[in-house]
Amino acid sequence: MAALAREPFVGELAEFPLAIRAQGPARLALATSTLDDLLAITAPGLAALECIAARGQDTTAPALALWREFHAARTALMALAFAGRQQG
Repeated sequence: MAALAREPFVGELAEFPLAIRAQGPARLALATSTLDDLLAITAPGLAALECIAARGQDTTAPALALWREFHAARTALMALAFAGRQQG
């Protein structure tokens, strides 16, 4: 919907579940809460995008805006999981 290529699920994205658990219970709890918040903002956004698409309208701009919000939150989550490690 945002006209972006599919991102491969490799590297740190794939390692995230084990990495966040290794950071201890406090960070795991914070990550879980952040994921709940992320779901709360993306679910209605995706529903709105589906409505836009159903009307035959272009979803690119609003989908890209939602993707940017998601990506910023994901970057923060990755920082929690890989603290002290350079991301790449």
